[in-house]
Amino acid sequence: MATENLRKIIEEGRDILCIEETYNRKQNCWLTTILKSHRLRRRRKRAGIVINNKQVDTILINQLSDEDAAVMKIKVNNVTIIVASMYLNINRPIDIDMQKIYATLANAKGVGIIFTMDGNSR
Repeated sequence: MATENLRKIIEEGRDILCIEETYNRKQNCWLTTILKSHRLRRRRKRAGIVINNKQVDTILINQLSDEDAAVMKIKVNNVTIIVASMYLNINRPIDIDMQKIYATLANAKGVGIIFTMDGNSR
C-alpha cells in the first residue's frame, strides 16, 4: 500500500521525495528504475531520493551516500540546499549513524539542509 501511495504522489507531480526502506523487488521494479540514478547500485538500498522535476539540478554526494543514506545537493533557481534521506539501522551502534549525520552537516556549510530518516526510535 505504501508503494501505491508513493506512485500516486509521484504522479501528482511532487518535485522531491525522500524515502526509506524502499520496496524494490524485481516483480515491482518501477520504483527501482526511477531511483537508479539517485542511489548507489551496490547492496540493499534502504534510503533514496526521487527527483520528479527536470528543472531541479541535483548532485549525489557520493562520499556521504551509501546503502543507508542518499545525500544530494539540490539547486532550484538560485537556492541550494542539501537533502539527506537516511535509514538508521537499529542493529548498528548509534555512533556510526551520528558520525554520518555530523559529516553531512559539515558538508552543508553555508546552505540549508533537510534530513529525513527512518530513525527506528533513536
